[in-house]
Amino acid sequence: MGMTQQRFAVEALKTAITTVARYETTHPPRGDALLRLAKIAVQNDLPDLAARFQRLHLDEVLSGLHFNLLVDEQAKTGWLIMKLNGQPQIDDAIDFFEKYRTSSKDDPSWVVWKQHVGYREKRRKRQ
Repeated sequence: MGMTQQRFAVEALKTAITTVARYETTHPPRGDALLRLAKIAVQNDLPDLAARFQRLHLDEVLSGLHFNLLVDEQAKTGWLIMKLNGQPQIDDAIDFFEKYRTSSKDDPSWVVWKQHVGYREKRRKRQ
């Protein structure tokens, strides 16, 4: 990125240089800082790094939820939230996602997810 640590802290992260120094030494970034780092990674064409920051943030958020299914009976909506372990669970989740997703295939979140993971192509090769 061609920035000094101080410039990166102040201009990119909007934080103090001591905060960035702590990220690098004793206290890794957490919460919204991870999302800011993910956004910066995306802006600098670093999708793998962005995904890592997003996964760290998601792990942090999910660990504090203490539930996997949240249903709003009145609105007739719900959220299913869980971490997948192993290829069989991932494949099942992809099938579920493709069946029940509410966004179109042109929706940016769907396109990015599909491109990043590349599961369609991998699954076709295995079948």
